[in-house]
Amino acid sequence: MILSIIIVNYNTSHFINQTIRSIKKTTLDIEYEIIIVDNNSNDQSIDLIKKQFTKVKLIENPSNYGFSKAVNIGVSNSEGKYILILNPDTILKKDTIPELYQSLINDSNIGVVGGKILDCNGKFQLSSRRAFPSFLTSIFHILGLSYLFPKTKLFGKYNYTYKPSNTSHAVDAVSGACMMFSRNHFNLIGGFDERYFLFFEETDFCRETQKLGKKVFYNGKAETIHYRGESMKTASFNVDDVFFDSLLKFYDKQGPLYMRLRLLRPFLKFAYKLKKIVDTLKINFRLLLQSFFDFLSISIAYFIAIPIWYFIYYEHLIENIYFIKHLPLLISYFLIWVCVASIFKIYRKGFSIDKEIALVNILVFFIASTIIYFFNSIAYSRAILFLIFFQTFIYSMLWRYVLSFYSSYKILKSPKIVDVFFQRVAFVGTSNSMIDLITKIENQNNIYKNIVGYFDTSKKDVENDYLGSIDSIVDSIQNFNIDEIIISESDVNKLNIFNLLSKVSGRSVIVKILPSDGNILLSKGLVEFIDDVSLIKLELPYLDIKHRFVKRSFDFIFSLLFIIITIPFHIYYSFYTLNHRRFFCGSKVIDTYNYSSKSKLIQKLPYLWLILRGQISFVGTELSYNESDDKSLYLLPGLTGLHIVNSNNRMINKTKYDFYYMENYSIFLDIEIIFRTISNK
Repeated sequence: MILSIIIVNYNTSHFINQTIRSIKKTTLDIEYEIIIVDNNSNDQSIDLIKKQFTKVKLIENPSNYGFSKAVNIGVSNSEGKYILILNPDTILKKDTIPELYQSLINDSNIGVVGGKILDCNGKFQLSSRRAFPSFLTSIFHILGLSYLFPKTKLFGKYNYTYKPSNTSHAVDAVSGACMMFSRNHFNLIGGFDERYFLFFEETDFCRETQKLGKKVFYNGKAETIHYRGESMKTASFNVDDVFFDSLLKFYDKQGPLYMRLRLLRPFLKFAYKLKKIVDTLKINFRLLLQSFFDFLSISIAYFIAIPIWYFIYYEHLIENIYFIKHLPLLISYFLIWVCVASIFKIYRKGFSIDKEIALVNILVFFIASTIIYFFNSIAYSRAILFLIFFQTFIYSMLWRYVLSFYSSYKILKSPKIVDVFFQRVAFVGTSNSMIDLITKIENQNNIYKNIVGYFDTSKKDVENDYLGSIDSIVDSIQNFNIDEIIISESDVNKLNIFNLLSKVSGRSVIVKILPSDGNILLSKGLVEFIDDVSLIKLELPYLDIKHRFVKRSFDFIFSLLFIIITIPFHIYYSFYTLNHRRFFCGSKVIDTYNYSSKSKLIQKLPYLWLILRGQISFVGTELSYNESDDKSLYLLPGLTGLHIVNSNNRMINKTKYDFYYMENYSIFLDIEIIFRTISNK
C-alpha cells in the first residue's frame, strides 16, 4: 500500500460524503486506502459512510478522543508508506494529492508537505502556511498590523502574506486540514502529541519535523476547499477554552523560555480575548460603517442646528460651551436612532432608499421630542431638535442615494463597496425557480443584493458557493454575515420555515419566501418584486425577541402576583392528596400536580409555578397530555388560547390556531384571549 488517507470525523454527515467523492475523482494512479476515524459522532455520519462507502475502513471511537489521538489510531490501523491527513469538510481538486505526493518523493529533505487551502468562496485561507508564533508576530497579528501591511516581510511574516499564495516554498507550519508525510517520519517523531485535544497539534508536528532537520513545505499548486470548523459547530465543549489551552501547551513545549513564564499567561489571555474582539468587529464592520454614516449625518446636523437657532432666535454667535450644554440631546438622539433602526433592521437592507428610512427618521423625531419633556436641561431644545431631524432626514437619504447612483451606473466597482453596502443574501434550496431568481438578482443593476451562497441537504451542481446543510443555517449567519435568507416554498415545507424563523429570531436576519405559482403562505408580510418575481417577507411578531420579552415579563409578573394572592390555597391543599399530571411540551416532559378540589380553577393553581419558571404560558398552544411523534414546538403550551375561546371549534387542525396566533401576536391579543376565556366560563 502506497498511501493511507486518514480522515478524523465528528458530526460532518453533510460534508464527509463530498470529501470522499473528491478523493475518488483525483488523478491518483497509486494504490491507496481511506480510513475514517469517527470520534463518537451523534449525527448520521456513521450510517452514511456504511451505506454509501462500503470499501472505506471505518474506526468508531467510543468517545471523542480529540484530533491527535484519533490521527494516531488511524495511522496505527493503516498500511500505507505515506500518510495524508485530511479534514472531513474538505473538497480536493483532481491533482491535489498527486502534487503533494510528488513534492514529498522528489525531495528527501521534505518531512511534511501541505497545500493551498481555500474557503468556500474561493478565498485563500491564511492558515495554509504559518510561521511559528513568536512574541512579535503575535503582537503584529493581534494589533492588526499584519492585515494593514500584509506585503511587508516584517508584519506579514506570520502567514507569509508577503509571498504570492501560488508560490511553493518552505514554511514553519502548514494547515492540518490537508498535510502529507511518510510513515517513517511519523514514527520518528512519535506521532501526534495527544496532549493536544484540538488545535496546534499540526503546528507541534511541524516544529518536531524541523528539529529533525527536515523541511516543512507549502505547495501552492495543491488546492483544497475547506469549509472550516464544521465539526466545531456541534462540539459539546467550549472551543475557545480548548484553543487557549492548546496554545499554552504549545508555548510550554515549543516556545522560547520567556513565553513559558506563568507571569505572561494573563497577558496571553488578554491578547487572545482582544483578538476575539477584533475578529467580531471585522465581522460586523459593514454594519458599523453604515451606522457611522448615519451617526455622522446626525452629528453634522447637530453642529449646524445649534448655531443657526441661536443666531436666528437670539441674534448672536455662540461659544463652544453651548454645544456641550446640548450634548444630552445629541446622545439621546443617537440612542433612540439605534433602537428604532434595530427594530426596522435598516442596516441589513443595504443602502437602497425605501420608505423605512424615512419612517425611522420620523419615529426618532417624535420619540425624541416626547422624551425631552422629562429633562429640564434640554426641554427648550425642541426647535433645535426639529432642525436636527430635518437635516438628518436629508443627509441619511443623500448618502444612500449617492452610493446607489454610483453603483447602478457601475461608477463604483470595488468589491469592498459591494460587500459593505449591499445586502448579503443566502438562499435555501436549488429549485429552477430559485436559480432563475438568483440570475435576475445578479444581472440587474438596481437590486442591491450580494449573493453569498446557498444551503441545501448536500452540495449541488450549481455555480454559487455551498454554505452548508440546512441545519447549519443559524451558525452560518454570523460566520458569513448574512442579512437575508430566501427560501423556496417548493424546497422547504411550512413547518421547517417556522422552525427556521424561531431559530433566527433576534439575529437581525430577514427571511423571505419565494412562493410557488404565486401562492402566499402567510398573511403577515411585505412583498418585494424582483422583475416579475415576488418575494414575501415573513413577519411573525411572536418570534420577534422584543415581543417574546414582553410576553415572558407579563407571564412572570402576573404568575408571581397570583401565587402571592393564592398562597393560602397552596398551603391548604398541600395537606390533601395531590393528583399527578404529566403533559408533553415538544420533546420535553413536564410533571405537575392538580389540587383535589371540585373547582377546576383551584385544581390548576399549581400551574402558576410552571408559568413562573417559563415552562408554560398563560396563553399558548393546547396542553398535550399524550406523547406525539412530532417533537417540534414553536409555541409554548398555555392555560388558554385560541383553541379554547373559539367556541364553535370547527377547525380540526389546531396547528392553524397556533400559526394565526404567531402571525397576529401582541400582548393585547393575550389580554383579549384571557378575558374572553373568563367570560366564557
